Amino acid sequence: MNEYLSIPSAITFAAGASYGMTTVIVGQPLDTIKTRMQSFTSSTTANTMKERTSASMFQTGRNLFQREGIRGLYRGGLPLFIGGSLMRSAQFGFSGQARTIMKDRWGWKEYKLGGIIEYQVLLAGLAGGVGRALVEIPTDVLKIRRQVEQPLSKLFSKSLFDGTGVTMIRNIFLFTGFVFYIDLSKQLCQSTTNVVL
Repeated sequence: MNEYLSIPSAITFAAGASYGMTTVIVGQPLDTIKTRMQSFTSSTTANTMKERTSASMFQTGRNLFQREGIRGLYRGGLPLFIGGSLMRSAQFGFSGQARTIMKDRWGWKEYKLGGIIEYQVLLAGLAGGVGRALVEIPTDVLKIRRQVEQPLSKLFSKSLFDGTGVTMIRNIFLFTGFVFYIDLSKQLCQSTTNVVL
């Protein structure tokens, strides 16, 4: 067994998966409503779907629920439910594994850039962003195609990796920023605690 796949690593991956599942359960109905509002801009489609481009979030949600019930609100949720769990698991898991490997396997010493941020935190954030993107890209494409009611026969007709570059760059910056702020917050809390004590 790989020495880097430990109990703490398993906990990191499990926490990410739990977060991913919760995100879908709570956020999918609102995401579907948003996607419908953004997608149905032509009058033909809007009339067919009984949705107007000027419809409010509540009108769009009500119309969707009346037509399709709870299933309509969660349309496209299955790829995201599975992928979202894996995606969050990948971002935290890749990040944690990268830090462990840099410290323990490669023996990289800690060094703070500008005396503020540990460079390994930034590199781990980059790894987490890449891990998330690798899972997010195809699952997000499938989710959106289902939300706008593309027939199942057309789901795989186009590349599942449309938008790869943009998603990869976005995730790298977002997750690197996230771990940067977490690390900075820890430092501020420690320095505040030391001053108070």
